Amino acid sequence: MTNRNKAVLSVLAVFLLGALSGGTLVYLLILPDSSTPAAARDGRPPRESRQKAVERLTKDLNLDAKQQVQVDQIFQNARRESHEAFKVIGAGIQRKMKEVLSPEQFAKFEKGMRERRPPGGDRERPRSPDDAPQR
Repeated sequence: MTNRNKAVLSVLAVFLLGALSGGTLVYLLILPDSSTPAAARDGRPPRESRQKAVERLTKDLNLDAKQQVQVDQIFQNARRESHEAFKVIGAGIQRKMKEVLSPEQFAKFEKGMRERRPPGGDRERPRSPDDAPQR
């Protein structure tokens, strides 16, 4: 393996570990919000919005204004990184499934995946205004 390949793999590994740790941090810090019925989320526990999480942490941890902005930015970045990581993982699953399945099976698999995806492609939940991606 060349040094260039090692460098590329190292960068990819760091990115994926960062995305996964960021996603884990968000999952652990953004606790369920009882205002959204669990049935509306396919049996998954509802989560509070990023804004509510920052408000809760501000109260619980006595965050100053600068810390609030930084915590909010951490949550925004973690969400973006986790979405990017899941895209990479999803592409890997697609590639591996295509290697295993016959063309007919793979076409049926893809069709089933499209049908299970909610309109707009957001598998998680409808976005609240404070969850909109920052570009």
